[in-house]
Amino acid sequence: MNLQKTKGNLLLLLTTLIWGCTFVAQDKAMAHIGPYTFQTTRSLIGAAVLVPVILFFAAQSKRQEGYTPATKKDTLYLIRAGAVCGFFLAVASCFQQVGIASGTGAGKAGFITAMYIFFVPLLGIPLKKKVQPHVFACVVLAAVGLYFLCIKQGSLQFAVGDLLMLGSAFVFGFQILAVDHFAPRVRDCIALASLQFLFSGLFSSIPMLIFEWGTELSSILDASGYILFAGVLSCGVAYTLQIVGQKYTEPTVASLIMSFEAVFACLAGMVVPPHVIPTGRELLGCALMFVAILLAQLNLPVRNKKK
Repeated sequence: MNLQKTKGNLLLLLTTLIWGCTFVAQDKAMAHIGPYTFQTTRSLIGAAVLVPVILFFAAQSKRQEGYTPATKKDTLYLIRAGAVCGFFLAVASCFQQVGIASGTGAGKAGFITAMYIFFVPLLGIPLKKKVQPHVFACVVLAAVGLYFLCIKQGSLQFAVGDLLMLGSAFVFGFQILAVDHFAPRVRDCIALASLQFLFSGLFSSIPMLIFEWGTELSSILDASGYILFAGVLSCGVAYTLQIVGQKYTEPTVASLIMSFEAVFACLAGMVVPPHVIPTGRELLGCALMFVAILLAQLNLPVRNKKK
């Protein structure tokens, strides 16, 4: 494993830690506001908090020798990339948030959402994304781990909310592949992240204005702590780390690492009241996922066929 891949994997692991903790904020915010209002406000906050960071690094770049300003073509490509990634992020996040609001439990929601570990390699096949055969075995092992972690024995039942979560997982697969495509091709990954949140907020505001028009300001203020956590950390920090991390990591391996958010969601549930303690079955799931992610990082030799 080279240094760049290690850097990317560590950034994605930190991303996953933040996302896992955000599940708690997403669940608790639904007691005060609707899912589309939550998704819109958190996305716009995520876009706003990155603006000072973008300006700071832009000023630093201008002082470097050999600096060349972005062309109109570069800017238009960046906007297009942000719109595409933002669209997929908005659809996937809205599906997820509505699923949680519909009553899908956090454990089951984590399991179904993380099914993008299946969708990423499958969606990448038509795009000619090469995946080592052992990675598919790691995907299956991670899925088994997610099952033990999130689903209680004999309780696998699908409702409307569960189907929305499955749709979320499917669209998140597109979002991961979109980031994988655009991140290495743009001049500024942080600007891409900010535009992704901006467009995500704009797209999410459409159903918000249709279904949740008239939400009282007091309700938003009651959920402000959860919104700020999700906006600043989950959007502003974590999704930026995802874009930077995916510059150095294959999309299938990245999806495996990011599926570990279910483990961190479980740990966050232990810390935040009512302090849900994992069972032996859930600990087994954590162990299986950890092994799958470690094995996915190995570059196994591929036997070439003799002509």
